[in-house]
Amino acid sequence: MPASWILIARMAGIIKRQKDPLAYLEQVRQHLARLPAIEVNTRTLILAGYPNVGKSSFMNKVTRADVDVQPYAFTTKSLFVGHMDYKCTAPPEDDLI
Repeated sequence: MPASWILIARMAGIIKRQKDPLAYLEQVRQHLARLPAIEVNTRTLILAGYPNVGKSSFMNKVTRADVDVQPYAFTTKSLFVGHMDYKCTAPPEDDLI
């Protein structure tokens, strides 16, 4: 048997042993693809807290998000990105470093 056939057989065996980790990585990739994109060069505020304290209601009031609000805990089961208009003025020149 030529050396190239032996090499191909070994590589196939290695790939077969990696089947479960590769399947897991595919699941993670699909999950990450569903997350909303966040621009890294813009101001970002992360809102986190205990269940049922009004985070979704706050998001709906101050942003253009449309988050489902119910009177029971764990209504929000995914990430939401809300946007708001904010007039930002330049700092006074003497504050610039």
